[in-house]
Order: sequence, then C-alpha cells, then structure tokens
Amino acid sequence: MTAPTLIDKELNELYKEVDKGKNLGRGRRIVAYGAKLIAGGGGLLIATGEFSAFDQALGTAVLIVVLLDSVFSNHLRLIAEVQAGHAYKELSRKVKST
Repeated sequence: MTAPTLIDKELNELYKEVDKGKNLGRGRRIVAYGAKLIAGGGGLLIATGEFSAFDQALGTAVLIVVLLDSVFSNHLRLIAEVQAGHAYKELSRKVKST
C-alpha cells in the first residue's frame, strides 16, 4: 500500500469540511418549522374554541413563539445557510466525479 500523497491529504480535509457544510442550516430550519407549527397550531386551537379556558395562555404562547422566531431565526441567514449547504453538496459531487 502506498503512502497518501499531498493531494490525497488535501482532498480528505476538503471532504471533512464538505461533510460539515452539508448540514448547514439544518438546526435552524428545524427550529423555524417547529416555531411555525406551534404558532399555527395554537392559532387553530384558539380559532376553534375547543379550549376556550386556555385561550389567553395559548395566545400568549403563540405570541412568544412568533416573537422568538422573528428575533432569533433570522430568515435571511436561514436561506443563506441552506443555499451554502446545497453548494457544499454540489462541490463535493463535482470533485468526486472529477
């Protein structure tokens, strides 16, 4: 077996970075979708009136979730991270095929 060449070492380092980059935005996306589900579900529960005793608490929870989502989710950063993850995947595919 031959010793790895400098290019092999560099490619291995690149693949490690690419693997990290492929997951960019995943956590932020999960939090953003979760917040939207909570806000939408809470709004639906309030609108149906099924839990009218908890309307104020549900409304407060929905308001807090929407506020936190808008402050910390930063939609533009989420989009940029997801696009960067796609770029890493494409780069990896091109390098491996070459």
